[in-house]
Amino acid sequence: MHSAKRYLTVLVALSVVGTFLAVPVPAAAVSTSVSMTTTGCGTLPFCFQPSSVSVSTGGSVTWTNSTTAPHTATSDTPGGWDAGQVNPTGSATISFSSAGIYPYHCAIHTYMHGTVYVGVTPQIAFPTVANVAYGGYTTAAYIENIGGAAASVHIRYFDQAGNPVGAGDDLTSLAPKATWTVRQDNGNSLVPGTAGSAIVYSDQAVVAFINEFAPAGGDGSSYSGIQIGPETGSALHAPAIANNAYGGYTTGIGIVNVSDASTDILITYRDQAGTAITTNTMAAVPPHAYRDAYSGTAGLPDGFAGTATITSSQPLAAVVNEVGPHGQFSSYDTPVGGTNLLHAPVMLNGGFGGYYTGIGIRNTTANAGSVGITYYDAAGNVAKTVIKAISANGYLPIYQGDPNDGPPPSATGYSADLTPGDGVFIAAVVNEIAPPGAGSGRQFTAYNMFLGGSTGINLPLVENAGSDGWSTGIGMMNTGVVGGNVVINYFYAATGAVLSTKNVSVPGHAFVSEYTPNDLPAGTRASAQVTTAPTSPIVAIVNESNATSFMSYGGQ
Repeated sequence: MHSAKRYLTVLVALSVVGTFLAVPVPAAAVSTSVSMTTTGCGTLPFCFQPSSVSVSTGGSVTWTNSTTAPHTATSDTPGGWDAGQVNPTGSATISFSSAGIYPYHCAIHTYMHGTVYVGVTPQIAFPTVANVAYGGYTTAAYIENIGGAAASVHIRYFDQAGNPVGAGDDLTSLAPKATWTVRQDNGNSLVPGTAGSAIVYSDQAVVAFINEFAPAGGDGSSYSGIQIGPETGSALHAPAIANNAYGGYTTGIGIVNVSDASTDILITYRDQAGTAITTNTMAAVPPHAYRDAYSGTAGLPDGFAGTATITSSQPLAAVVNEVGPHGQFSSYDTPVGGTNLLHAPVMLNGGFGGYYTGIGIRNTTANAGSVGITYYDAAGNVAKTVIKAISANGYLPIYQGDPNDGPPPSATGYSADLTPGDGVFIAAVVNEIAPPGAGSGRQFTAYNMFLGGSTGINLPLVENAGSDGWSTGIGMMNTGVVGGNVVINYFYAATGAVLSTKNVSVPGHAFVSEYTPNDLPAGTRASAQVTTAPTSPIVAIVNESNATSFMSYGGQ
Protein backbone atom coordinates (compact mmCIF):
# COMPACT_ATOMS: atom_id res chain seq x y z
CA MET A 1 0.00 0.00 0.00
CA HIS A 2 2.85 2.31 0.69
CA SER A 3 5.31 3.44 -1.98
CA ALA A 4 8.83 4.74 -1.49
CA LYS A 5 9.29 7.91 0.52
CA ARG A 6 9.41 10.96 -1.70
CA TYR A 7 11.91 13.10 0.01
CA LEU A 8 15.55 13.93 -0.34
CA THR A 9 18.01 11.82 1.63
CA VAL A 10 21.44 13.20 2.36
CA LEU A 11 23.81 10.65 3.87
CA VAL A 12 26.38 12.18 6.12
CA ALA A 13 29.16 9.61 6.32
CA LEU A 14 31.73 9.97 9.07
CA SER A 15 35.26 8.91 8.25
CA VAL A 16 38.36 8.22 10.27
CA VAL A 17 41.65 8.85 8.50
CA GLY A 18 39.81 8.76 5.17
CA THR A 19 38.24 5.31 5.72
CA PHE A 20 34.44 4.90 5.64
CA LEU A 21 33.31 3.39 8.94
CA ALA A 22 31.07 0.35 8.65
CA VAL A 23 30.53 -0.03 12.42
CA PRO A 24 29.70 2.30 15.32
CA VAL A 25 32.71 3.95 16.96
CA PRO A 26 33.37 5.67 20.28
CA ALA A 27 32.98 9.44 20.35
CA ALA A 28 36.67 10.02 20.87
CA ALA A 29 37.45 8.31 17.58
CA VAL A 30 35.04 10.41 15.48
CA SER A 31 36.75 12.88 13.17
CA THR A 32 35.24 16.16 12.01
CA SER A 33 35.92 15.07 8.43
CA VAL A 34 32.57 14.52 6.68
CA SER A 35 31.59 13.45 3.17
CA MET A 36 28.10 13.90 1.73
CA THR A 37 26.15 12.25 -1.04
CA THR A 38 22.69 13.20 -2.32
CA THR A 39 20.29 10.45 -3.37
CA GLY A 40 16.60 9.98 -4.05
CA CYS A 41 15.93 13.49 -5.33
CA GLY A 42 15.07 12.71 -8.93
CA THR A 43 12.65 15.25 -10.33
CA LEU A 44 11.02 16.08 -7.02
CA PRO A 45 10.69 19.79 -6.26
CA PHE A 46 12.41 21.49 -3.33
CA CYS A 47 15.35 19.12 -3.15
CA PHE A 48 18.41 20.67 -1.52
CA GLN A 49 21.81 19.73 -0.14
CA PRO A 50 22.82 21.17 3.23
CA SER A 51 26.19 22.88 3.32
CA SER A 52 28.97 23.29 5.90
CA VAL A 53 28.18 19.97 7.57
CA SER A 54 30.43 19.05 10.49
CA VAL A 55 30.46 16.37 13.16
CA SER A 56 31.84 17.08 16.60
CA THR A 57 33.61 14.62 18.84
CA GLY A 58 31.03 15.50 21.46
CA GLY A 59 28.40 13.66 19.52
CA SER A 60 26.47 16.13 17.39
CA VAL A 61 26.14 17.13 13.76
CA THR A 62 25.80 20.73 12.59
CA TRP A 63 24.91 22.01 9.14
CA THR A 64 23.93 25.21 7.42
CA ASN A 65 20.57 25.17 5.68
CA SER A 66 20.69 26.13 2.02
CA THR A 67 16.91 26.61 1.73
CA THR A 68 14.10 28.19 3.72
CA ALA A 69 12.41 24.78 3.99
CA PRO A 70 12.56 23.16 7.44
CA HIS A 71 14.31 19.82 7.52
CA THR A 72 14.83 16.93 9.90
CA ALA A 73 17.81 14.77 10.86
CA THR A 74 17.24 11.15 11.82
CA SER A 75 19.45 8.11 12.23
CA ASP A 76 19.72 5.29 9.75
CA THR A 77 20.47 3.17 12.83
CA PRO A 78 17.33 2.95 15.02
CA GLY A 79 17.68 4.83 18.27
CA GLY A 80 20.98 6.37 17.28
CA TRP A 81 19.91 9.99 16.94
CA ASP A 82 17.39 12.32 18.44
CA ALA A 83 14.90 13.10 15.68
CA GLY A 84 13.12 16.40 15.34
CA GLN A 85 12.45 19.34 13.10
CA VAL A 86 15.09 22.06 13.16
CA ASN A 87 15.00 25.76 12.46
CA PRO A 88 14.32 26.62 8.82
CA THR A 89 17.22 29.05 8.45
CA GLY A 90 20.78 29.42 9.63
CA SER A 91 22.80 26.72 11.34
CA ALA A 92 21.27 23.79 13.18
CA THR A 93 22.60 21.12 15.48
CA ILE A 94 21.21 17.74 16.42
CA SER A 95 22.77 15.58 19.12
CA PHE A 96 23.40 11.88 19.51
CA SER A 97 20.88 10.27 21.82
CA SER A 98 23.24 7.81 23.48
CA ALA A 99 26.60 8.36 25.15
CA GLY A 100 29.85 6.83 24.04
CA ILE A 101 28.81 4.81 21.01
CA TYR A 102 27.44 6.49 17.89
CA PRO A 103 26.20 5.29 14.52
CA TYR A 104 28.41 6.04 11.55
CA HIS A 105 25.94 8.12 9.53
CA CYS A 106 22.68 9.99 9.72
CA ALA A 107 20.06 11.05 7.22
CA ILE A 108 18.87 14.62 6.66
CA HIS A 109 15.45 14.62 5.06
CA THR A 110 13.53 17.39 3.37
CA TYR A 111 9.90 16.71 2.51
CA MET A 112 8.66 17.87 -0.87
CA HIS A 113 6.78 21.14 -1.08
CA GLY A 114 9.02 22.79 1.49
CA THR A 115 8.03 21.14 4.78
CA VAL A 116 9.49 18.12 6.56
CA TYR A 117 7.59 15.34 8.29
CA VAL A 118 9.52 12.25 9.36
CA GLY A 119 8.17 8.85 8.33
CA VAL A 120 5.38 10.04 6.03
CA THR A 121 4.81 8.21 2.77
CA PRO A 122 2.62 9.00 -0.24
CA GLN A 123 -0.49 6.89 0.21
CA ILE A 124 -3.44 8.26 -1.74
CA ALA A 125 -3.84 10.04 -5.06
CA PHE A 126 -6.69 12.42 -5.82
CA PRO A 127 -6.54 12.68 -9.64
CA THR A 128 -8.95 15.62 -9.74
CA VAL A 129 -9.38 18.40 -7.20
CA ALA A 130 -10.84 21.80 -7.97
CA ASN A 131 -11.15 25.29 -6.54
CA VAL A 132 -14.19 26.84 -8.24
CA ALA A 133 -13.03 25.40 -11.59
CA TYR A 134 -14.87 24.51 -14.80
CA GLY A 135 -17.55 27.08 -14.10
CA GLY A 136 -17.73 26.62 -10.35
CA TYR A 137 -16.89 23.05 -9.28
CA THR A 138 -15.15 22.72 -5.90
CA THR A 139 -13.89 19.64 -4.07
CA ALA A 140 -13.49 18.57 -0.46
CA ALA A 141 -11.32 15.70 0.81
CA TYR A 142 -12.32 13.39 3.67
CA ILE A 143 -9.38 11.47 5.15
CA GLU A 144 -9.72 8.87 7.91
CA ASN A 145 -6.86 7.53 10.01
CA ILE A 146 -7.29 3.73 10.13
CA GLY A 147 -3.96 3.17 11.89
CA GLY A 148 -3.36 2.42 15.55
CA ALA A 149 -1.77 5.75 16.54
CA ALA A 150 -2.29 9.45 15.88
CA ALA A 151 -1.36 10.24 12.28
CA SER A 152 0.67 13.05 10.76
CA VAL A 153 -1.26 13.72 7.53
CA HIS A 154 -0.37 16.15 4.74
CA ILE A 155 -1.93 17.06 1.39
CA ARG A 156 0.15 18.50 -1.44
CA TYR A 157 -1.39 19.96 -4.60
CA PHE A 158 -0.04 20.03 -8.17
CA ASP A 159 -0.96 21.87 -11.35
CA GLN A 160 -0.93 20.72 -14.98
CA ALA A 161 2.85 21.18 -15.16
CA GLY A 162 3.40 19.07 -12.04
CA ASN A 163 4.41 22.12 -10.02
CA PRO A 164 3.41 22.28 -6.36
CA VAL A 165 0.78 24.95 -5.77
CA GLY A 166 -0.44 26.53 -2.56
CA ALA A 167 0.92 25.97 0.90
CA GLY A 168 -0.69 22.55 1.23
CA ASP A 169 -2.77 21.28 4.14
CA ASP A 170 -1.25 19.73 7.25
CA LEU A 171 -2.62 18.00 10.34
CA THR A 172 0.09 16.57 12.56
CA SER A 173 -2.19 14.66 14.93
CA LEU A 174 -5.28 12.97 13.48
CA ALA A 175 -6.68 10.51 16.02
CA PRO A 176 -7.32 6.87 15.04
CA LYS A 177 -10.77 6.50 13.42
CA ALA A 178 -11.14 10.28 13.16
CA THR A 179 -11.83 11.99 9.82
CA TRP A 180 -10.21 15.21 8.59
CA THR A 181 -12.29 17.31 6.21
CA VAL A 182 -10.36 19.64 3.90
CA ARG A 183 -11.98 21.92 1.33
CA GLN A 184 -9.88 22.93 -1.65
CA ASP A 185 -11.18 26.51 -1.53
CA ASN A 186 -9.60 27.12 1.90
CA GLY A 187 -6.70 29.16 0.49
CA ASN A 188 -4.06 26.43 0.86
CA SER A 189 -4.37 24.65 -2.46
CA LEU A 190 -5.15 25.69 -6.01
CA VAL A 191 -5.57 29.18 -7.42
CA PRO A 192 -9.31 29.98 -7.62
CA GLY A 193 -10.71 28.97 -10.98
CA THR A 194 -8.27 26.09 -11.52
CA ALA A 195 -8.18 22.31 -11.16
CA GLY A 196 -5.29 19.98 -10.41
CA SER A 197 -4.37 16.85 -8.49
CA ALA A 198 -3.29 16.05 -4.95
CA ILE A 199 -1.28 13.46 -3.03
CA VAL A 200 -1.98 12.49 0.59
CA TYR A 201 1.04 11.65 2.75
CA SER A 202 0.79 10.03 6.18
CA ASP A 203 2.79 8.07 8.73
CA GLN A 204 -0.27 5.89 9.46
CA ALA A 205 -2.57 4.02 7.10
CA VAL A 206 -5.38 6.25 5.84
CA VAL A 207 -8.42 5.96 3.58
CA ALA A 208 -10.09 8.85 1.82
CA PHE A 209 -12.62 10.07 -0.69
CA ILE A 210 -13.45 13.27 -2.54
CA ASN A 211 -16.79 15.08 -2.76
CA GLU A 212 -17.15 17.26 -5.86
CA PHE A 213 -19.65 20.08 -5.37
CA ALA A 214 -21.37 21.50 -8.43
CA PRO A 215 -22.07 25.22 -9.03
CA ALA A 216 -25.19 26.76 -7.49
CA GLY A 217 -25.89 23.74 -5.30
CA GLY A 218 -26.47 21.35 -8.21
CA ASP A 219 -26.02 17.59 -8.18
CA GLY A 220 -22.65 16.70 -6.62
CA SER A 221 -20.41 13.68 -7.02
CA SER A 222 -17.89 11.55 -5.11
CA TYR A 223 -14.99 9.24 -5.82
CA SER A 224 -12.79 7.08 -3.60
CA GLY A 225 -9.17 8.05 -3.04
CA ILE A 226 -6.82 5.87 -5.08
CA GLN A 227 -4.24 3.92 -3.08
CA ILE A 228 -0.80 4.54 -4.57
CA GLY A 229 0.66 1.17 -5.55
CA PRO A 230 -2.16 -1.40 -5.65
CA GLU A 231 -4.66 0.93 -7.37
CA THR A 232 -2.32 2.85 -9.68
CA GLY A 233 -0.78 1.46 -12.85
CA SER A 234 0.39 1.98 -16.40
CA ALA A 235 -2.88 0.66 -17.93
CA LEU A 236 -6.19 2.02 -16.62
CA HIS A 237 -9.68 1.21 -17.88
CA ALA A 238 -12.70 3.51 -18.06
CA PRO A 239 -15.70 1.17 -18.46
CA ALA A 240 -18.18 3.92 -19.39
CA ILE A 241 -17.36 6.87 -21.66
CA ALA A 242 -20.01 8.99 -23.39
CA ASN A 243 -20.24 11.87 -25.82
CA ASN A 244 -23.79 13.23 -25.75
CA ALA A 245 -25.14 9.69 -25.31
CA TYR A 246 -28.18 8.36 -23.44
CA GLY A 247 -30.05 11.61 -23.90
CA GLY A 248 -27.12 13.95 -23.33
CA TYR A 249 -24.45 12.43 -21.06
CA THR A 250 -20.80 13.38 -21.66
CA THR A 251 -17.67 12.39 -19.73
CA GLY A 252 -14.33 13.87 -18.77
CA ILE A 253 -11.22 12.10 -17.48
CA GLY A 254 -8.89 13.55 -14.83
CA ILE A 255 -5.43 11.95 -14.85
CA VAL A 256 -2.36 12.34 -12.66
CA ASN A 257 1.14 10.98 -13.26
CA VAL A 258 2.00 9.56 -9.81
CA SER A 259 5.59 8.66 -10.74
CA ASP A 260 8.81 10.66 -10.49
CA ALA A 261 9.46 10.59 -14.26
CA SER A 262 7.83 12.25 -17.26
CA THR A 263 5.72 10.02 -19.49
CA ASP A 264 3.57 10.05 -22.61
CA ILE A 265 -0.07 9.15 -21.96
CA LEU A 266 -2.22 7.50 -24.63
CA ILE A 267 -6.03 7.38 -24.40
CA THR A 268 -7.73 4.89 -26.73
CA TYR A 269 -11.50 5.21 -27.12
CA ARG A 270 -13.41 2.11 -28.26
CA ASP A 271 -17.04 1.55 -29.21
CA GLN A 272 -19.38 -1.27 -28.18
CA ALA A 273 -17.85 -3.60 -30.76
CA GLY A 274 -14.36 -2.95 -29.38
CA THR A 275 -13.25 -0.95 -32.42
CA ALA A 276 -10.79 1.85 -31.70
CA ILE A 277 -12.59 5.05 -32.75
CA THR A 278 -9.90 7.58 -31.91
CA THR A 279 -6.79 8.09 -29.80
CA ASN A 280 -5.47 11.09 -27.91
CA THR A 281 -1.83 11.49 -26.86
CA MET A 282 -0.56 13.67 -24.04
CA ALA A 283 3.16 14.06 -24.60
CA ALA A 284 5.83 14.34 -21.88
CA VAL A 285 3.48 14.68 -18.92
CA PRO A 286 5.68 15.72 -15.95
CA PRO A 287 5.72 13.94 -12.59
CA HIS A 288 2.66 14.74 -10.44
CA ALA A 289 1.09 16.68 -13.31
CA TYR A 290 -2.67 16.80 -13.80
CA ARG A 291 -4.27 16.38 -17.21
CA ASP A 292 -7.92 16.46 -18.26
CA ALA A 293 -9.51 14.85 -21.32
CA TYR A 294 -13.04 15.84 -22.31
CA SER A 295 -15.05 13.43 -24.46
CA GLY A 296 -16.70 16.34 -26.24
CA THR A 297 -13.39 17.44 -27.75
CA ALA A 298 -11.76 14.01 -28.19
CA GLY A 299 -12.91 13.52 -31.77
CA LEU A 300 -15.70 11.08 -30.86
CA PRO A 301 -18.93 10.91 -32.86
CA ASP A 302 -22.06 12.44 -31.40
CA GLY A 303 -23.95 9.86 -29.34
CA PHE A 304 -20.83 7.77 -28.67
CA ALA A 305 -21.10 5.28 -25.81
CA GLY A 306 -18.10 3.08 -25.18
CA THR A 307 -14.89 2.77 -23.17
CA ALA A 308 -11.41 4.22 -22.84
CA THR A 309 -8.04 2.71 -22.01
CA ILE A 310 -5.33 4.96 -20.57
CA THR A 311 -1.76 3.73 -20.99
CA SER A 312 1.73 5.04 -20.28
CA SER A 313 5.20 3.91 -19.29
CA GLN A 314 4.67 5.17 -15.72
CA PRO A 315 1.98 4.55 -13.07
CA LEU A 316 -1.10 6.73 -13.31
CA ALA A 317 -4.30 7.38 -11.38
CA ALA A 318 -7.50 8.64 -12.99
CA VAL A 319 -11.18 9.35 -12.41
CA VAL A 320 -14.05 9.79 -14.84
CA ASN A 321 -16.70 12.48 -14.37
CA GLU A 322 -20.07 12.01 -16.05
CA VAL A 323 -22.37 15.00 -16.61
CA GLY A 324 -25.99 14.69 -17.75
CA PRO A 325 -28.37 16.99 -19.63
CA HIS A 326 -30.08 18.30 -16.48
CA GLY A 327 -26.94 18.81 -14.38
CA GLN A 328 -26.62 15.17 -13.29
CA PHE A 329 -23.10 14.52 -12.05
CA SER A 330 -21.27 11.30 -11.14
CA SER A 331 -17.68 10.08 -10.80
CA TYR A 332 -15.81 6.80 -10.65
CA ASP A 333 -12.21 5.58 -10.38
CA THR A 334 -10.56 3.93 -13.40
CA PRO A 335 -9.53 0.41 -12.33
CA VAL A 336 -6.20 -1.23 -13.10
CA GLY A 337 -6.61 -4.29 -15.30
CA GLY A 338 -9.55 -6.69 -15.46
CA THR A 339 -10.82 -9.62 -13.40
CA ASN A 340 -13.02 -12.71 -13.72
CA LEU A 341 -15.37 -11.83 -10.84
CA LEU A 342 -16.90 -8.53 -9.74
CA HIS A 343 -19.41 -7.72 -6.99
CA ALA A 344 -22.09 -5.03 -7.08
CA PRO A 345 -23.59 -4.43 -3.62
CA VAL A 346 -26.48 -2.27 -4.87
CA MET A 347 -28.66 -3.16 -7.89
CA LEU A 348 -31.98 -1.33 -8.18
CA ASN A 349 -35.10 -1.64 -10.31
CA GLY A 350 -37.49 0.94 -8.88
CA GLY A 351 -36.18 0.46 -5.33
CA PHE A 352 -36.51 2.87 -2.41
CA GLY A 353 -39.15 5.00 -4.12
CA GLY A 354 -37.88 4.97 -7.68
CA TYR A 355 -34.10 4.41 -7.88
CA TYR A 356 -32.54 2.49 -10.77
CA THR A 357 -29.04 1.28 -11.65
CA GLY A 358 -27.12 0.56 -14.83
CA ILE A 359 -23.81 -1.24 -15.37
CA GLY A 360 -21.07 -0.28 -17.83
CA ILE A 361 -18.79 -3.25 -18.57
CA ARG A 362 -15.43 -3.16 -20.37
CA ASN A 363 -13.84 -6.31 -21.79
CA THR A 364 -10.16 -5.72 -21.00
CA THR A 365 -8.99 -8.55 -23.28
CA ALA A 366 -8.80 -9.15 -27.03
CA ASN A 367 -11.04 -12.21 -26.63
CA ALA A 368 -14.72 -12.14 -27.50
CA GLY A 369 -16.94 -13.98 -25.03
CA SER A 370 -19.78 -13.56 -22.57
CA VAL A 371 -20.60 -12.02 -19.21
CA GLY A 372 -23.01 -13.54 -16.71
CA ILE A 373 -24.95 -11.29 -14.31
CA THR A 374 -26.49 -13.07 -11.31
CA TYR A 375 -28.93 -11.03 -9.20
CA TYR A 376 -29.57 -11.95 -5.55
CA ASP A 377 -32.58 -10.86 -3.52
CA ALA A 378 -32.68 -9.72 0.12
CA ALA A 379 -32.59 -13.33 1.30
CA GLY A 380 -29.56 -14.15 -0.85
CA ASN A 381 -31.55 -16.26 -3.29
CA VAL A 382 -30.91 -16.05 -7.03
CA ALA A 383 -33.55 -13.72 -8.46
CA LYS A 384 -32.38 -13.86 -12.07
CA THR A 385 -29.36 -14.77 -14.20
CA VAL A 386 -28.59 -13.04 -17.48
CA ILE A 387 -25.85 -14.02 -19.94
CA LYS A 388 -24.79 -11.43 -22.52
CA ALA A 389 -22.26 -11.54 -25.34
CA ILE A 390 -19.37 -9.08 -25.22
CA SER A 391 -16.97 -8.25 -28.04
CA ALA A 392 -13.20 -8.34 -27.79
CA ASN A 393 -12.17 -5.05 -26.14
CA GLY A 394 -15.89 -4.30 -26.18
CA TYR A 395 -18.39 -2.32 -24.13
CA LEU A 396 -21.56 -3.82 -22.66
CA PRO A 397 -24.25 -1.64 -21.01
CA ILE A 398 -26.80 -3.39 -18.77
CA TYR A 399 -29.78 -1.43 -17.40
CA GLN A 400 -31.56 -2.97 -14.41
CA GLY A 401 -34.84 -1.34 -15.45
CA ASP A 402 -34.84 -3.36 -18.69
CA PRO A 403 -37.19 -6.35 -18.24
CA ASN A 404 -34.87 -8.52 -20.33
CA ASP A 405 -31.59 -7.65 -18.61
CA GLY A 406 -32.64 -6.62 -15.11
CA PRO A 407 -34.21 -8.35 -12.11
CA PRO A 408 -37.92 -8.03 -11.28
CA PRO A 409 -39.04 -4.67 -9.85
CA SER A 410 -38.30 -4.51 -6.13
CA ALA A 411 -38.75 -1.96 -3.38
CA THR A 412 -35.69 -3.23 -1.50
CA GLY A 413 -33.16 -3.91 -4.24
CA TYR A 414 -30.64 -6.59 -5.09
CA SER A 415 -26.94 -7.40 -5.19
CA ALA A 416 -25.16 -8.95 -8.17
CA ASP A 417 -22.11 -10.93 -9.24
CA LEU A 418 -20.53 -10.48 -12.68
CA THR A 419 -18.67 -13.51 -14.05
CA PRO A 420 -17.19 -13.42 -17.57
CA GLY A 421 -16.69 -16.54 -19.63
CA ASP A 422 -13.36 -18.28 -20.13
CA GLY A 423 -10.64 -16.05 -21.54
CA VAL A 424 -12.48 -12.80 -20.76
CA PHE A 425 -11.62 -10.34 -18.02
CA ILE A 426 -13.70 -7.29 -17.22
CA ALA A 427 -13.81 -3.93 -15.46
CA ALA A 428 -17.18 -2.39 -14.57
CA VAL A 429 -18.90 0.60 -13.00
CA VAL A 430 -22.43 1.07 -11.65
CA ASN A 431 -24.52 4.20 -12.18
CA GLU A 432 -27.38 4.94 -9.78
CA ILE A 433 -30.26 7.12 -10.94
CA ALA A 434 -32.48 8.85 -8.38
CA PRO A 435 -36.20 9.58 -8.80
CA PRO A 436 -37.03 12.77 -10.70
CA GLY A 437 -36.59 15.97 -8.72
CA ALA A 438 -38.85 18.99 -8.80
CA GLY A 439 -38.17 20.97 -11.99
CA SER A 440 -35.12 18.95 -12.98
CA GLY A 441 -33.93 15.61 -14.25
CA ARG A 442 -32.90 12.73 -12.07
CA GLN A 443 -29.91 13.00 -9.79
CA PHE A 444 -27.08 10.66 -10.65
CA THR A 445 -24.17 8.89 -8.96
CA ALA A 446 -21.71 6.08 -9.64
CA TYR A 447 -19.57 3.54 -7.82
CA ASN A 448 -16.87 1.06 -8.80
CA MET A 449 -17.62 -2.63 -8.57
CA PHE A 450 -15.52 -4.64 -6.13
CA LEU A 451 -12.93 -7.33 -6.83
CA GLY A 452 -13.62 -9.27 -3.64
CA GLY A 453 -14.99 -9.12 -0.13
CA SER A 454 -13.25 -8.23 3.11
CA THR A 455 -13.71 -8.86 6.81
CA GLY A 456 -13.20 -5.17 7.58
CA ILE A 457 -14.22 -2.05 5.63
CA ASN A 458 -13.63 1.58 6.56
CA LEU A 459 -16.06 4.40 5.75
CA PRO A 460 -14.48 7.85 6.32
CA LEU A 461 -17.78 9.71 6.63
CA VAL A 462 -21.37 8.79 7.45
CA GLU A 463 -23.94 11.33 8.65
CA ASN A 464 -27.37 12.07 10.01
CA ALA A 465 -28.19 15.58 8.82
CA GLY A 466 -24.61 16.56 9.63
CA SER A 467 -23.28 20.08 9.81
CA ASP A 468 -23.29 20.17 6.01
CA GLY A 469 -26.90 18.93 5.81
CA TRP A 470 -26.09 15.51 4.36
CA SER A 471 -27.40 12.09 5.39
CA THR A 472 -26.01 8.73 4.29
CA GLY A 473 -26.94 5.12 3.72
CA ILE A 474 -24.62 2.10 3.72
CA GLY A 475 -25.21 -0.56 1.07
CA MET A 476 -23.60 -3.87 2.06
CA MET A 477 -23.25 -7.16 0.20
CA ASN A 478 -22.15 -10.46 1.67
CA THR A 479 -19.92 -11.83 -1.11
CA GLY A 480 -19.78 -15.28 0.52
CA VAL A 481 -22.36 -18.05 0.55
CA VAL A 482 -22.69 -18.21 4.35
CA GLY A 483 -24.88 -15.70 6.15
CA GLY A 484 -23.29 -13.76 8.96
CA ASN A 485 -23.49 -10.98 11.48
CA VAL A 486 -22.05 -7.64 10.40
CA VAL A 487 -20.95 -5.19 13.08
CA ILE A 488 -21.01 -1.47 12.28
CA ASN A 489 -18.92 0.56 14.72
CA TYR A 490 -19.46 4.32 14.54
CA PHE A 491 -16.82 6.82 15.69
CA TYR A 492 -17.03 10.57 16.22
CA ALA A 493 -15.51 12.15 13.12
CA ALA A 494 -13.65 14.82 15.08
CA THR A 495 -12.10 12.64 17.79
CA GLY A 496 -12.30 9.01 16.71
CA ALA A 497 -13.99 8.11 20.00
CA VAL A 498 -16.55 5.29 19.92
CA LEU A 499 -20.05 6.62 19.28
CA SER A 500 -22.26 3.54 18.90
CA THR A 501 -22.43 -0.01 17.56
CA LYS A 502 -25.02 -1.69 15.34
CA ASN A 503 -25.36 -5.39 14.48
CA VAL A 504 -26.89 -6.37 11.14
CA SER A 505 -27.58 -9.84 9.76
CA VAL A 506 -26.61 -10.27 6.10
CA PRO A 507 -27.48 -13.54 4.32
CA GLY A 508 -24.99 -15.03 1.86
CA HIS A 509 -24.87 -13.08 -1.44
CA ALA A 510 -27.51 -10.66 -0.15
CA PHE A 511 -27.72 -6.87 -0.23
CA VAL A 512 -28.68 -5.10 3.00
CA SER A 513 -29.01 -1.35 3.41
CA GLU A 514 -28.45 0.54 6.64
CA TYR A 515 -29.74 4.10 6.81
CA THR A 516 -27.39 5.89 9.19
CA PRO A 517 -29.99 8.39 10.49
CA ASN A 518 -31.52 5.33 12.19
CA ASP A 519 -28.26 4.81 14.08
CA LEU A 520 -26.84 8.31 14.70
CA PRO A 521 -28.16 11.33 16.62
CA ALA A 522 -29.37 14.20 14.45
CA GLY A 523 -26.59 16.56 13.40
CA THR A 524 -23.87 13.89 13.72
CA ARG A 525 -20.88 13.35 11.46
CA ALA A 526 -19.07 10.05 12.05
CA SER A 527 -16.72 7.53 10.54
CA ALA A 528 -17.59 3.84 10.52
CA GLN A 529 -15.90 0.47 10.42
CA VAL A 530 -17.86 -2.52 9.14
CA THR A 531 -16.56 -5.93 10.25
CA THR A 532 -17.65 -9.52 9.78
CA ALA A 533 -16.42 -13.10 10.03
CA PRO A 534 -14.05 -14.58 7.39
CA THR A 535 -16.86 -16.90 6.24
CA SER A 536 -19.02 -13.90 5.32
CA PRO A 537 -16.79 -11.32 3.56
CA ILE A 538 -18.48 -8.07 2.59
CA VAL A 539 -18.26 -5.09 0.26
CA ALA A 540 -20.01 -1.77 0.87
CA ILE A 541 -20.74 1.64 -0.59
CA VAL A 542 -21.97 4.84 1.03
CA ASN A 543 -24.69 6.91 -0.64
CA GLU A 544 -24.74 10.58 0.36
CA SER A 545 -27.80 12.71 -0.27
CA ASN A 546 -29.46 16.00 0.51
CA ALA A 547 -32.25 17.97 -1.14
CA THR A 548 -30.31 18.61 -4.36
CA SER A 549 -27.47 16.06 -4.61
CA PHE A 550 -26.82 12.33 -4.69
CA MET A 551 -23.26 11.01 -4.36
CA SER A 552 -21.53 7.66 -3.65
CA TYR A 553 -18.13 6.38 -2.61
CA GLY A 554 -16.78 2.89 -2.00
CA GLY A 555 -15.81 1.41 1.36
CA GLN A 556 -12.08 0.80 1.72
